[in-house]
Amino acid sequence: MTLESSDVQNRERIENDLEMNFMVEAAAGTGKTTSIVGRMVNLIASGKCKIENIAAATFTRKAAAELRERFHAKLRYEAKRDRSADEIARLNRAMERIEYAFVGTFHSFCSLLLRERPIECGVEPGFREIDETEDMQIRDQAWQLFLNDLYSQQDQRLVRMHDLGLKTNDLKECLDRFVEFPDVQDWPHAAPDPIDLDSFQSEVRSYVEDMRSISSCFPSARGSDKLMSRYENIVRAADNADWRVHGDFFDLLELFDTTGGATLSGWHDKAIARVEKNRFADFREAIARPALDWWYQHRYQFVVELLEHARSIYDRLRKASGGLDFQDLLLRAAAALKTRPGLRSYF
Repeated sequence: MTLESSDVQNRERIENDLEMNFMVEAAAGTGKTTSIVGRMVNLIASGKCKIENIAAATFTRKAAAELRERFHAKLRYEAKRDRSADEIARLNRAMERIEYAFVGTFHSFCSLLLRERPIECGVEPGFREIDETEDMQIRDQAWQLFLNDLYSQQDQRLVRMHDLGLKTNDLKECLDRFVEFPDVQDWPHAAPDPIDLDSFQSEVRSYVEDMRSISSCFPSARGSDKLMSRYENIVRAADNADWRVHGDFFDLLELFDTTGGATLSGWHDKAIARVEKNRFADFREAIARPALDWWYQHRYQFVVELLEHARSIYDRLRKASGGLDFQDLLLRAAAALKTRPGLRSYF
């Protein structure tokens, strides 16, 4: 396989244009690591950078280990090539002091910065790092305390959760995602415009009754047809739902938010099959989805407020533990470097 001339030129610039900063975007397996290692070695050989000033950060420990190994191997290889005495001396010195270069994950790099200047970075000296297992334990504890508060105080939000069809297990999964974005301070949740819910329910009731009438004539052998079973499931769900509870009604409506799946061969009357297949699709687009979109926006406002309360408990527990998680490391280091010019100069 031959490389395009522009690609070759870009690779050469990455490795040899040492006075220029680059942002490289490329798919996996296209040689990014090779180019990075070549640039690191050329920085050393040219004298533009000492091994103590090399920093290479990756997302995973595995990638960091590979990068470190390839960097060391490239230093050895280049030191044996036909180079000037000064270049060889610099490369040999780098190999002797390779442990002074930072090659690791972004999180470990941020941890290194914070530990070197903890006071200026606003962290406790000797802070400990919270791993993923401990962080999940803190999340679980925070969620349980949050629920205990709601139940012990007979909080009206429990009634609201029931009316909105919200289950605690689903909300716990939302919290696990919510706390992963501590840098997001504003979660906009303006209430949507009201809708005529009675009108939507009337449309659904009418359609369900038509489904009930049609489904009584369905054959028992249906082949691969899905629409007949879907009709029967919707009728059963409608009979069991408490239409006065919004959560029940919209749970029922979610059964309409799928493709019909009708196959003509399973129906006694193919003309009816075509009509019902099209009707189901039209109802989904004209009634079900607009109503569900409103419902999701309507619940979002309440859910965000719940999650913000639960996250405040999580933040309190995490702070009491005296540890910093991966997100803390990134945010604290970034904030310190952004707001303190002296730290930027030092590092």
